[in-house]
Amino acid sequence: MLYQIFCDALAVEESATQIKSMLAEDHNSAKNAEVTWSALGRKSSMAVSEQFIGSTINSFKIVALIGQGGMGHVYLAERLDKKFEQKVAIKIIHTYFDEMIGKQPLIREASLMARLNHPNIGKIFDAGVSESGFSYIVMEYIEGLDFDDYLAQKHIMLSDALRLFIDLCSAIQHAHQHQVVHADLKPENILVDLYQQVKVLDFGVSRLFSSRESNNSPILVDYLKAMTKKYAAPEQLQGKGASVLTDIYALGKIFSLIVERFTENCTNNAYKELKSIVNKAMSLAANQRYSSVDLLRNDVIRFQRKKIPKSFECSRWYGWQKLCLVRHPYLFTFVLVSLIATVLFITQLVQQNSQIAQEKAQADAVVEGVENILRLSNREKLKSSNLSAANFLENSYDILNKDIVANIEVKARVALILAESLLSQNKEKLAEQIYIDTINDSLQLPD
Repeated sequence: MLYQIFCDALAVEESATQIKSMLAEDHNSAKNAEVTWSALGRKSSMAVSEQFIGSTINSFKIVALIGQGGMGHVYLAERLDKKFEQKVAIKIIHTYFDEMIGKQPLIREASLMARLNHPNIGKIFDAGVSESGFSYIVMEYIEGLDFDDYLAQKHIMLSDALRLFIDLCSAIQHAHQHQVVHADLKPENILVDLYQQVKVLDFGVSRLFSSRESNNSPILVDYLKAMTKKYAAPEQLQGKGASVLTDIYALGKIFSLIVERFTENCTNNAYKELKSIVNKAMSLAANQRYSSVDLLRNDVIRFQRKKIPKSFECSRWYGWQKLCLVRHPYLFTFVLVSLIATVLFITQLVQQNSQIAQEKAQADAVVEGVENILRLSNREKLKSSNLSAANFLENSYDILNKDIVANIEVKARVALILAESLLSQNKEKLAEQIYIDTINDSLQLPD
C-alpha cells in the first residue's frame, strides 16, 4: 500500500511533504528491511518514464528508455549539434529523491564520481538541473550484458570470468582509494561491453544520503540501508552504514556466481580453493573478511596463476603437488624424465665398466694361463730334447687340465687355442676331443 501511494505521488509530482508523512507512518516496517533499494523506484509509473522521450537535456536529445533503478530512469540520448556522433546515457532522478536529497549535493556527488578515472568504471560527463526542474546525470553509454547474463553464455570460460572479476576488483579498489564505496554492488550494476571489458555503474549512491547538507529523514535512510538484500552484508541489513568491508562482502557474493557457474569445470581441489576465497570475502564477521579489495584480488590472481590462495589452508604435501603437477607440469615431467634417463645412463655405464673389467680380468687370466703352460712345457722340453710341436701341444693340454688353476671360461678359451694349433699339426682326433671337452665344460657355466 505504501509503495503504490509513493508511485502515484511520483507520477503526479506531488510534494515530498505528503510522502514523508506516509513513510513515517510505516517507519516500523521499513526498519525490518523488507524493502530493497531498487524497489523504491521501480514502481514509478510508465507515463512518467516515457514523458522525457524526445525532450532535450543539455546538448543531447533523449531517444529511448533503456533502464530504471532506485534513483531514477536511464535514457539513451544522442548529441544534437551533429559535430560528431555521440551516444550517452542520461539518468533523470526521481522527484521524490530530489526533494529529499537536494539538487546541489547530487551535482556535487556527480562531480566527485567524475574524478574516478578508471577504465572499468562507467564515466560521468555532466550533471545538473534541466529546464523543467529535473536533476540529471550524463553518463557513458555502454552496450553490453550485465554480469549475470554474461556468465550465462555457453562459450564463456572460467579464465574469462576470472579476468573480468580481477578488473572489477581493480575498479572498486580505485574507488576505495578515493574514499568512495559503492554500497550497492550487484550484477545489474556491472556491465560487460562489446569489447569484453567490465564496467561498474552507480557509484556513490550511499554518499548522497549521508550528506550532511541533504535534508533527508532517518526514515528514508532505513529504507536505503537495506539496499539489494541478496548482495547486502549482514551489517547493512542490521541498519549500519556501507563501508569497504560491505563492498568486499558483495564482491564475494558476485564471485560465488562464478564458482557456481563453473563448478562442473573445476577439479575438486580447484573448487575448494575458489570456495575458500568466497567464504573469506563473505564472512559474517566483518573483521574476518579481506581487509581490502586488493587482498581479495590478489587471491584470485594467485588462483589464476595456479598458485594456492592465501585463504586456503593446506598441507606442505598439497603445496608440493600443486607446484609440480599443476603449476609446472611440463617442467616437472622434463625433470622427472631427465632424472630417470640419468639413472639409466649411470646404471648402463656401471654395467659396461663392470663388463670391461671382467673381460680384462679374463684376458689377463688367459695370458697368465698361457704363460704357465709355456713355463711348465719348458721343463718337459728340458727332459726331452726331441720334443715336437705336436707333442708340445699335447703336453700343454695335459698341463692345462692337471696343473693350471683357473675358472672354466679361461680354461676353455686356452683349450680352443690349443685345439686350433693341433688342427694345424694334423692332430684332428685330439683337437676334436678338446672341442668336445670344452663344450661339456662350458655347459656347466651359469646362463
